[in-house]
This record gives sequence, C-alpha cells and structure tokens, in this order.
Amino acid sequence: MTPEQSLEILLRVIPRASREGWGDWRGERLVVHLTAAPTDGKANARLKKFLAAEFGTSVSAVTIERGERSREKTVRIDSPRRIPEPLAERGQSGRG
Repeated sequence: MTPEQSLEILLRVIPRASREGWGDWRGERLVVHLTAAPTDGKANARLKKFLAAEFGTSVSAVTIERGERSREKTVRIDSPRRIPEPLAERGQSGRG
C-alpha cells in the first residue's frame, strides 16, 4: 500500500467497554472495544484517536463514512503508515 492510498474498514464498535482494543471478527466487521460512552460524540472521537494511533496516522486522516450514530461503522483511513495486527493476520488490507 502506498502512502497516497486510503483504506476502508468495516467495524462494530462496543462503547463503555472495560478495556480498549481490538476484538474478534463478526463476519466482515472487526470489533473495536472503547471505554468512552456513546454520548455527545465521545465514542466517535475516541474511535478516531484509537484508529489514528493504530494505523500510524493523524486523527484528521480518519473519517467515519457511514454509521456516525450506529455501532456498525464504515471508516476510511487516509495514508495509513501501518496495518494493525488483526487486519494483517486476516490478510485484509481493507476495501480501499
């Protein structure tokens, strides 16, 4: 993947989790556990920060394409510098 490319991933977000991190796959969606509550956009903001850190990019490079108010989200990562282990293990580079 070249730095100019973007990556689209399907996620299932679990807010108010006891720990933060990657979960298992549910079909085509990768589960992400977040400690933030799903109120006032807190979980979405935390999701963007988590994904930016995991993909080695800035928060501004993370966009929630679909599912802003849903647990099931489609997220675009612009110019990812690395692929997190759950995606690499499954041989996924996303849909982008």
